[in-house]
Amino acid sequence: MKKFGLTICFLYLFFALKSQSVELFPGNAYFFSDIQFLKNFDSKYRFTIFSRTRAQVTYDEDQVSFFSAAYLNYTTKPGLGISVIGRMNNFGSNVDGGLHFLKKNKQFTFFGILSLSLTDEGAYSWFSIIRYRPAINERWKVYTSFELFTAFKKEDHLASIQRLRVGLDYKSYQFGLAANLAELGNDFIFTDDNYGVFLRKEF
Repeated sequence: MKKFGLTICFLYLFFALKSQSVELFPGNAYFFSDIQFLKNFDSKYRFTIFSRTRAQVTYDEDQVSFFSAAYLNYTTKPGLGISVIGRMNNFGSNVDGGLHFLKKNKQFTFFGILSLSLTDEGAYSWFSIIRYRPAINERWKVYTSFELFTAFKKEDHLASIQRLRVGLDYKSYQFGLAANLAELGNDFIFTDDNYGVFLRKEF
């Protein structure tokens, strides 16, 4: 538990200073954190870099799993664009190239990307995120978020992950119920499901 506590403190203190959002999710199976940052290189947001660092820590064995990625994007006015993605996790690193689509307004955000690995032959993936925040009144909104990641290698399914969030948005805080689900292999075996509550802060 000491390692678990030190890991969480490090993630929060180090990354919160450089992030645009931090999410903490204490679930029944593990503790999950998600730190995100977006930087634009021009006023029209055609060239952007998006970085994301996630970590999960089990409570008893203090096993730490992490994932970090940087997306260098060029987006046209209709929302279509190309991306180069660098990824790193416990098992190594790789580079992907892909096509993305972005649609965003005050209430709704959709981002989807189909990418092909440039360093692992035959590997490709789909990632998408949908957020919907309809207003309740001047201060409160409903907050919903759904993420889907699916990875394949040639004709084989490697893994699928879904992250669901349902709650409320008050000023720059979001909180509510959360679930992380995962399925592995061609048989879609469920593993490492995590349920709990989340707290998210936007800076």
